[in-house]
Amino acid sequence: MRPNIRSVAIVGLFCALFSSATVPAFAAAPSSEAMKFDLRSPDRLVAAVTGDSAWTIYATGTIDNGAPERVQGLIKKYNIPAGSTVEISSPGGSLMAGMKLGQVFRASGFDTEVGQSDPTDKTTSSSGQCFSACTLAFLGGRWRFLRSGSIYGVHRFYFAKSTGQDSDVAQMISAAIIQYIRDMGVDPELFSEMTVAGRDDITLIPEKELIRLNVVNNGQSPTVWNVESVNGVIYLKGQRDTAFGVNKFILACSTKGGALLTVVLNPVANGPLPPIGAVSLVADDKEYPIENYLDGTPVLHNGSVFVTFVLPRDILYGVEAAHEVGVTFQFARDAPAYWGFRGMRVGDGAKKMPGVLHGCL
Repeated sequence: MRPNIRSVAIVGLFCALFSSATVPAFAAAPSSEAMKFDLRSPDRLVAAVTGDSAWTIYATGTIDNGAPERVQGLIKKYNIPAGSTVEISSPGGSLMAGMKLGQVFRASGFDTEVGQSDPTDKTTSSSGQCFSACTLAFLGGRWRFLRSGSIYGVHRFYFAKSTGQDSDVAQMISAAIIQYIRDMGVDPELFSEMTVAGRDDITLIPEKELIRLNVVNNGQSPTVWNVESVNGVIYLKGQRDTAFGVNKFILACSTKGGALLTVVLNPVANGPLPPIGAVSLVADDKEYPIENYLDGTPVLHNGSVFVTFVLPRDILYGVEAAHEVGVTFQFARDAPAYWGFRGMRVGDGAKKMPGVLHGCL
């Protein structure tokens, strides 16, 4: 999703106002080199088998004013597709360039991860550090990950050279940063974290807090729960977007007794329908086998798979009490992998569920 026009206009205005000597900046190590972009194209065999044509872009070094244009040129030259990942590790740099870089990532449909190329094995990635302006560039990823061992740290911006109107300009830039953070789908509270530390101090934000602020989303959007109606049937729908497609968890009363659970998922990569040998409804850490409650067979419709079950009361009570739900599909119960999803937060759906399920129970 592209950033909104207002944000682009604000950032563009500041870029025009400030010369390279007066552009607001975040601290960066003096010895750091200008940001470099190292490209890794997908393995041809893997791409042929899985259909995954995503690239990996390693972005390292100080974010300089020319970084957004350089990476944009590479994206166009090599026709790098949406869904590719930017592994970013940087000590900071230009604030405005950091936001412009993030907008390039978002407009290109890229994911971001704090990480870098492993120096011992160029085919893999290792942990990285993302400080200052890098933390804003990182927000441009649609799906944002923090590689194990990586660090994310923020601090206050400053002017490399006084403008003579630093106070007024700082207020304008602060507004632009907050707008940018909102446009990226992140809690504006992140800006408050930036103001805690001085220009030469770094506030390291723990991963749990990054997840709470939606700085790191680990490949999934928050679940939205709505009560809806179609053809006179009232149902509760939980929906989230993920790196692997859309998940929907829909509950409605059944005329057959109990409640209907309809799960909507993207097709399996190498086949349109999921395995139904062993299906589990996951409520928190408890798994309920539900393959025997399958209502009909899985259906592929408009590019999505629909699977419906008629759930008995005891399982419904488990769903009502759960903080997280999910449904997994396996060929056998002891299979090492599953297709489906776990960990869909019930959240405000807990308040809406009793009203919808009252008649079922």
